[in-house]
Amino acid sequence: MEENLSTLRIARSHEGQWLGRILIGSTELVVTACKSPQEVEELVNKMGLHPGQVEIEA
Repeated sequence: MEENLSTLRIARSHEGQWLGRILIGSTELVVTACKSPQEVEELVNKMGLHPGQVEIEA
């Protein structure tokens, strides 16, 4: 997997929780129901993914 080319996009859902979308080429993985952007990043790292770029939408 070309993780250094991946992007993690983090945004707040309508329910107030944080979600992350990891874009690796044309593949998208979704991580949901986190309490903070940091929790999204930690969960992604625990999954063994290390995105090359992280974008947080306010």
